[in-house]
Amino acid sequence: EMPSLNCERTLRSFNALLEACVHSKNFDKVRELFKELPEKLPLKPDVVSYNIVVRALCHMGSPDSAVALMDEMERNHVKPNAVTFNTLLDAFNKMNRVEEAERLWGLMEKKNVTPNAGSYNSRLHGLVVDGRILDAVLLIEEMSKKGVKMNIFCYNAVMKGFVDAGNVNEAKVWYKKMAANEHRLRPNWATYGMLIPFACDKDDFDYAFELCADAIRKKRTVDIFVVQRVIDGLVARSKNDEAEILMEIANFKQSLVY
Repeated sequence: EMPSLNCERTLRSFNALLEACVHSKNFDKVRELFKELPEKLPLKPDVVSYNIVVRALCHMGSPDSAVALMDEMERNHVKPNAVTFNTLLDAFNKMNRVEEAERLWGLMEKKNVTPNAGSYNSRLHGLVVDGRILDAVLLIEEMSKKGVKMNIFCYNAVMKGFVDAGNVNEAKVWYKKMAANEHRLRPNWATYGMLIPFACDKDDFDYAFELCADAIRKKRTVDIFVVQRVIDGLVARSKNDEAEILMEIANFKQSLVY
């Protein structure tokens, strides 16, 4: 309708159209429009255009096609950026294709694209999934040296690695590091949802009580069955005072517990 409304079809409106197709999960349409419209209209796709197509291909489960698209980008003198690489890293790591993700990380450095917190978070996730928790810790140290701001997702990824390894002590250490972070990061629902059941599994109900009470006080959503498990564990160990305290907090904050 734009021509009939006397509106010019610009690169910005082209990108908005591609983005709308991604949001509506019409991924095939993204590829179709990306191929056809620049030929019909005087439009030259920019890095935003390519990044939207890369995202669409990743959503379709075709990250290899998205990697191949980077060759086309460079032929058209469009340089991939951190968003391009982050999208690809996230896709490969979520598919447990860690080796491909690591090769992408090397390519990212070769092309002088500076990793950001999102890049590191995706790589951390991949290392943890691959069981390489010590490499994940080294990556955290690298982030610190390079002045990359840690976010809650980075800490959660490392804690998940130690949870998966059954190492409750190291999980506690990283929880404390997160709390002491200069950016004053606060645990989210995923942090508590991971650590509280883990503490129960390890028969550490004192720690489970501490986390559960803290989560509810901080208005973080906690599964009611997890709360009940902690209460039952405390009662079974004759820690009735703690169980009553937790019940009182949970009742008071009942609207925040599902």
